Amino acid sequence: MEVQLKAVEDFKTLEPGFIYEVETTERNGELELLEFANNYENAYQSGLLSEDEFEIRKEKLLVSDDQEEGSWETIYFDANGKIRDTYLPEDVIWDKYASNEHFTKRYYYVQTPFFLGDVVYDLGYGEYGIVMANADKEEKRKTDEFLKKWGADESDIEVRICTFSDGEWTGHLHASPYYLEYAHLEDNDPRKDIFNSAKYLMHHGKADVSTLWWEVERAKEKYDYEQENWNEE
Repeated sequence: MEVQLKAVEDFKTLEPGFIYEVETTERNGELELLEFANNYENAYQSGLLSEDEFEIRKEKLLVSDDQEEGSWETIYFDANGKIRDTYLPEDVIWDKYASNEHFTKRYYYVQTPFFLGDVVYDLGYGEYGIVMANADKEEKRKTDEFLKKWGADESDIEVRICTFSDGEWTGHLHASPYYLEYAHLEDNDPRKDIFNSAKYLMHHGKADVSTLWWEVERAKEKYDYEQENWNEE
């Protein structure tokens, strides 16, 4: 409710490139344009003079079709000028007013057992991966302090993992900590060499990167070979 009220108050300020349209509904159901206005008070008084239900639409001028979404907002009034409804796009409201200022969007620390190089399985995406940050508890603490200081939001609770699927590194994703678990791979699973090489690479980032990456590539070749034999068994 607080966020909605703030959005309504901001509606009354006309930013550059916007204009107010005042409209009322005719008996046939079509909208009748009463006035264009360049300030809220004039628009509101024009609506009251109609002695009927009216709406004030705040619209951005010169918008292309692909930019139309979120380019206008509307407040609907009864004949006495009382607000009866609003159209204030929810995603615009949250981005503009809530973000990390609202308790539902604030960053909070989620304690997890995962550290840099741990092999995990994401239950949400159904992918295996390896954790890309926080080598120890001290690094986790520093990361948490940094995020709190610089106004992080709830998306920053996610854990960055480098993903591996079908014999290839497929990039990285930001995984919810609530969907992660330690990956259990059998001793004869050829993916183990891949993950061990990647973990070594992450923990020795100052070493010869070309040599370390060669180890990962070699592990991938071994994976392809063993996977082929594994499928034939």
